[in-house]
Amino acid sequence: MPTYTITLQGPDGTTERLLYDPHASLLTHDDGRPVDLSQAGFVYGGKSGWETAMAVSSENPGLKTHSVRKLKVSLGFSCNYSCAYCGQASQVGREESTDLTDVSRFLANLDSWWDGGRDGKGAGTNIQFWGGEPFVYWKKLKALAEGIKDRWPSAELSVITNGSVLNKEKIEWLDRLDFAVAVSHDGPGQALRGPDPFEDPEKAAAIRALFDRLHPKGKFSLNVVLTRDHYSLKTAREWFAKTMGDQSVVVGSEELLLPYDPGGLMLSPATDEEHKQIRLALLGEIMDGSALAVSTVWMKLQDWFNSLAQARPASTLGQKCGMDREDNIAVDLKGNVHTCQNTGDAAHRIGHVETLDEVRLTTATHWSLREECRRCPVVQLCKGACMYLEGEYWRRGCDNSFTYTRHAHRRPVDAHGESRCRHRWPYETRYLTGRRVAATTPENRKENRMNRPTMEDGHVVMPEEEFEQLLELAAERGARRALADVGLVDEHAASDIRDLRSLLGAVRTARRTAWQTVVRLITTGLILALIAGVAIKLKLFGGGH
Repeated sequence: MPTYTITLQGPDGTTERLLYDPHASLLTHDDGRPVDLSQAGFVYGGKSGWETAMAVSSENPGLKTHSVRKLKVSLGFSCNYSCAYCGQASQVGREESTDLTDVSRFLANLDSWWDGGRDGKGAGTNIQFWGGEPFVYWKKLKALAEGIKDRWPSAELSVITNGSVLNKEKIEWLDRLDFAVAVSHDGPGQALRGPDPFEDPEKAAAIRALFDRLHPKGKFSLNVVLTRDHYSLKTAREWFAKTMGDQSVVVGSEELLLPYDPGGLMLSPATDEEHKQIRLALLGEIMDGSALAVSTVWMKLQDWFNSLAQARPASTLGQKCGMDREDNIAVDLKGNVHTCQNTGDAAHRIGHVETLDEVRLTTATHWSLREECRRCPVVQLCKGACMYLEGEYWRRGCDNSFTYTRHAHRRPVDAHGESRCRHRWPYETRYLTGRRVAATTPENRKENRMNRPTMEDGHVVMPEEEFEQLLELAAERGARRALADVGLVDEHAASDIRDLRSLLGAVRTARRTAWQTVVRLITTGLILALIAGVAIKLKLFGGGH
């Protein structure tokens, strides 16, 4: 596996080389001496006996255990918003519809396939409730969470929401059940994504009320996704602090978006220059320390220092999302086991909880089986991006993850002053060299992908294939918004449509029957009139002369 050379240049022009082996987690000077980590608060040693992670694939499928420690429950994929990009949008309508009966059955059977946590009361288990927008499924969410908390009071409950359907009842309920809540919002970049609940005074007040309840308990955060046109962690952090009126608000990032649909491709950096611009901007924010106020950036840096201090081999790394682990599982209310919470169609149903020992994760590819990842200098931080994406979506997602993660990787060997990790270097990184395949280097990739339109002679020009993708995306969003305008966005939308169709069918049948009845009556009347006329003519009833 490759070793990478990091060339450092000091203010006086002097240089020093460091060697980094991401597979052995070794960072040394050119002469082989380990780099001193004490200024960052870390010391070498502390762990041994690493276990090799299972390299899951269709040929080597992952398993699931009854000792579940992260349970992701999908309520459905309906949402009251139609965002420009969404990890679940492509799954809408492909999942099985459920109702409150399924909730009751799910609760009744839960202890038959889950061990109940470390103490049998849920300890050590995080249970997450997913949409779509989970609060669109309020009745099911309420019944399910209360049933779990009553039976397993030590379980940790969490939910991610767009924050637009909160009210006093839901806020008090979340507080009472001790939920951890993350509000997904892109701060100053929200306009690129979709509607902004903070522009509605009532919705904004509800989000702030939830913050006031949960923040003191460390149970509230705001999650931002970065895109091609919105990639400043500093700006996002400052926007949230100002909007919430509290500098201590916890802000996390889902990093530079992973594209799951054409909308995600359109909002991903598409050119070498765009990738470079994002990397340099993020690096600047790491260097001045402003990005370290984003919790996920701070944790990523701590994880990298830990990997060096403990000499963590790359072979021990699973996927970043953790869904390749046997103790992490995503299920729907029917008991179907899925690849992850973002999938709901039949292709990603990998088994059922009633036969949990037979579940096989055949829909994922471990990072070690991808050539790009094996030769990537930031694999200890990235951990393989999304495990089930393939083709162009995988390639673009890989580019995005590399661009985002590279800035965090460079922070420990760049410094212009003190940082939160208290690590100081008298050098500036000038070069990072090493053997990597071109597929993970955005600058070297020349594959066809969705690019920004160009202007020629006053006309917008873009490839026909990408224009068709854009039309499909626009049509899909328009259809969703049209459905939202007439109220067909909640969990009952599908059944409402089916009821309407049944009603229309009944009306058509009644109308057709009515016409048939009218024709039958007229025909019968005419026949009776003819018979009466014939009878009179033939004097069948007497009275004639």
